[in-house]
Amino acid sequence: AITFRIVDPKRKKVAAAEKELGEVMAVLRQKQQNLADVEAHIARLEATYDASVAEKASLEATMALCSARLGRAGRLTMALGDEQVRWENSIKTLGEQLVNLIGDVLIAAACMAYLGAFTSSYREELTSLWTKQLTDLKIPASPSFSLITVLADPYDIRMWN
Repeated sequence: AITFRIVDPKRKKVAAAEKELGEVMAVLRQKQQNLADVEAHIARLEATYDASVAEKASLEATMALCSARLGRAGRLTMALGDEQVRWENSIKTLGEQLVNLIGDVLIAAACMAYLGAFTSSYREELTSLWTKQLTDLKIPASPSFSLITVLADPYDIRMWN
């Protein structure tokens, strides 16, 4: 009985301690579960953040590429605008040359046939006389006739110089 009196309060303390331990362990498990949920949420947020950072880097690279392309396209558009002016001038010049082609070829044929033996000053005098006669006859010809420009390409003329 003495043993029971000594052991019984200790058993009650052990039972109370075990009950308190169970409650504390339940709270601990709940807190651990909450911690696991928070850590999982943090992991999801970090994954979302990493994906957003990667997407941002990709978009910045795409933006840089598009900006470079836009710059090149602008330069190309300006160059093509300048080229359009050059082509329009070429069309105008070729149109004038086409109108004057009959008279220019007539004078060139006359030069080839008749001017070979004469001096250059006499050749120029005859050429200007023929040009004036063509004008009087209303046959279109270049006002400043040059045998070289009629019979040679601009490329060949550049190669001679």
